[in-house]
Order: sequence, then C-alpha cells, then structure tokens
Amino acid sequence: MNISIRYSGTLNDINTISDFNEEMTDISRSMGWATSTLNDPWDNEPDGHLVETEEGIEIEGSLGLKGIAIYPSTCAQPFDFFFDKNGKMYSIINRALELEGASEIDFSLSVDTTESNPEFHIWFISLLKYLKKKYISNLDVIDEGTCVDLKAKKTYPQAMRGATS
Repeated sequence: MNISIRYSGTLNDINTISDFNEEMTDISRSMGWATSTLNDPWDNEPDGHLVETEEGIEIEGSLGLKGIAIYPSTCAQPFDFFFDKNGKMYSIINRALELEGASEIDFSLSVDTTESNPEFHIWFISLLKYLKKKYISNLDVIDEGTCVDLKAKKTYPQAMRGATS
C-alpha cells in the first residue's frame, strides 16, 4: 500500500497565476529544489495530443495550461500545480488524456510519500493548507497518511509501517 496525498481544486482568480508561480518558485529555491513551468497561451484552444515516439509517449502541442512542477529532493516524484484558463487544476497527463477524448479521468493530482520521510509528508500538507487560504479556496485534500491535522504527526510513521509491511 502506498501513502499518497491527493489534491484538486480551482484557482480563485486566474489573474494570480504569475504570483502563484513566483511564490512556488521562491519556496522551491529556498528548499534547494528544481522546478519547471508551463506557460501555454490561454487565448488559443488547446491542441495537445499524445504521440508515440521511439523514447515512449510524448505530448505535442499546447495543453492550455499554466503553472509549475516542483521536484523535491526528499520525494521520488514531483508535485504539480497546473491550471487551465478557468483555473481548474490538472496534471499534464490528465489534461492530455482529456484533450484526446478519454472519459472517466480522475482529475485529482497525487504525490506518493511512501518513500519520503514523515517531515516531507507533513510539510506538503502544510503547504496545501497555505495554498487553500491564499489561492485555491476549494482545494480538496485527501491525506492517506492521516496527517491532515499536524498534531497527528505520530500517525504518519504508523501508517508508513503498515504501507511497507
């Protein structure tokens, strides 16, 4: 069993996307983490699609998303905050699948924290709480590590033992 944090929501005001990206970049730099941004035009219809190449599947065209991916050194996978012109949060692959016409897509994003330390899990929950207050008031968070309340620190290591046994 993996321990993940799932999250979804809509940016309160799409005009704050530059501030959002700047703040997330500052946070990432202060932690020594890499980032990558996406700045597709919102005034054109997205035309992104999946293409099979010798290296695997790639995305060509515009997904119509703006936002940031953060690559923490303490977690095996990045966490994303990409938004369409209506402020809806997407992962890159879910947006590409939607544009390809896929149905029954789970639009929540997730970060698997099974391999990371409990402090990262708790830090990420704290970050999401902050983003909910400032940028994404309808942010929905499902914490499979049961650390939604920071006072529950002791439950994360217990959940980790259950996940790895």
